[in-house]
Amino acid sequence: MPVNESLLVVSTGDLSNLTGAGGAAAKRDAIALVAQNPAGAMARLKESKESGLSLTEAAAALDEILATVSPEEGRQLMEDHLTPGARVELIAARSDLPSVAAHIGSIEDVIAAMLADFGDPDVAPATVDFLFTLKVWAGNLKDREDWGKILDSTIYEGRTFRWFLLLSIWNDADRPALLVLDDEPIRAGQLDEFGNEVESVEPSDLYENSVLIGMFDEYGLDPVSSLRRLQVYLQSRDVPVFDRLRQQRVARQQSEVNYTGVWRKGTEVEEAQAVIAVKQAADELDL
Repeated sequence: MPVNESLLVVSTGDLSNLTGAGGAAAKRDAIALVAQNPAGAMARLKESKESGLSLTEAAAALDEILATVSPEEGRQLMEDHLTPGARVELIAARSDLPSVAAHIGSIEDVIAAMLADFGDPDVAPATVDFLFTLKVWAGNLKDREDWGKILDSTIYEGRTFRWFLLLSIWNDADRPALLVLDDEPIRAGQLDEFGNEVESVEPSDLYENSVLIGMFDEYGLDPVSSLRRLQVYLQSRDVPVFDRLRQQRVARQQSEVNYTGVWRKGTEVEEAQAVIAVKQAADELDL
């Protein structure tokens, strides 16, 4: 028996229910409806201003719509029914959460959404908030098949996403000295000189940089190549942005203390020691 198409019309109310606004039962009904007519739901969504939903609600509804179809179909629906500007706006609106749209959207849309979320290009790279936001995006995008291309995309000041991310991780780890990697790791499944498969063996230096290795893994970064790249970056003597960030962090904490009127014991001394330690580390690395 043919389906009555009038029963498959997706309303703005249905989109709102996708976000959970009407409760769990209403959300299940809305998802079932959208699964039968995803194109109709996308047509209704269009741009957030026209759908009657807030930007946050529209972005959440978009993710629920995309979850009802395959990644390929989802990307096509986005490109067929949403303008480039709308796609970027909706992806950026979910930057702090795992997002279906960010996971299946085109690399061009995702990078544009990141840049929009980062803010003013003349200011963003010099702020603490920028590094935090950068790592949130990295955590949400690391499982994409084209993660490597995203990492190598230029985002600010002629620098790649990878450059900012690796140096941010190094900075968060208190700028440890890096040991030179002399040997390539042997990966499990590789053949030795006798044609036998070998177990995974890594250079001993990786153990010495275990804190960094753990942080690299968190963002889907290969440990050996990341350490090598980081060595190259540090040898370039061009790591000024993080000095400014460190100063901003200290100033922000000082401002908070002044505002609340509460001094944490040892705060001033600890911050002074931290600044001295950073300078000493930079001198040791000849930065």
